[in-house]
Amino acid sequence: MKTILAIQPTGRHLGYAVLEGPNLVAQGTKFLTYNRPLPYRVHQVAMPFFRSLVEQYQPDIVILPTPTKALGTTKNRFLRALRIEVIRRPVSTHSISRHDIQQTFEPFLRKPRPSKDLIMRLLTRWFPQLASFLPAERRAWDSTDYWVYMFDAVSLAITFLHHDA
Repeated sequence: MKTILAIQPTGRHLGYAVLEGPNLVAQGTKFLTYNRPLPYRVHQVAMPFFRSLVEQYQPDIVILPTPTKALGTTKNRFLRALRIEVIRRPVSTHSISRHDIQQTFEPFLRKPRPSKDLIMRLLTRWFPQLASFLPAERRAWDSTDYWVYMFDAVSLAITFLHHDA
């Protein structure tokens, strides 16, 4: 049974999910801090946390989102640092795009291009332990909920499992 670690980095949060086969073993969101510059958040907070996840769960595969086209974005800087860290370990990495996630969940939701809200609701049906983290449906003027990044990481892992099967 393969252990999968999925990571969803953003400028201020790091969502993660650990699956052993089809079972969700661990999930969460790590807050990285507001008042520190990006290099501090990447090297002093995110990387030690990522290393602790790798040491604790010993994943066979690390799943990351596909980088954006703009190279200097915060997300891409995190992804570069994560890829460099993964290279040092005997783990394979895979990138999953937002489009791949939507295609994976389309048949289950019977909607073209399902939204994150619909995907999160479906994930709570598949993994009841996520139900307490499900945020209210996001309106255009609402900021992103803290737990959304965790759901993004779970959807990365499920997409990988779906395409790997």
